[in-house]
Amino acid sequence: MSATTDNGTVNPHADTDHCGSCHILVKDDLLRNDVATIKKSELKGGPVEVCRQCHGIGFGHGVGKKPAMNRENLPLDAAGVITCALTCHDIHLAEAKDPRQKQYFLRLPSDTLCYSCHDK
Repeated sequence: MSATTDNGTVNPHADTDHCGSCHILVKDDLLRNDVATIKKSELKGGPVEVCRQCHGIGFGHGVGKKPAMNRENLPLDAAGVITCALTCHDIHLAEAKDPRQKQYFLRLPSDTLCYSCHDK
């Protein structure tokens, strides 16, 4: 994965020095032990708005919808709806055996993730 996007901006998914692209705090502050976990998780916007800073308005299958089923108990926002970085993607994904899961930072392997809400 490239450290820059197609338009030349920093790709925060590939460059962990740019936590401040999404988080209110910068990397040095996020690594400090004296900073509360709740403060570390604060984003520059909602869990959809932060993603759309770079990915655009058309990005996000199912975003904003209440799933009819959620077999894997995927995390939803406070209103019970699907969001990008809470429900389907885990931007801080450390390990994944499924190559597609790793490439797209999917919270679960792709088949398991999709079948959590879909029958086919």
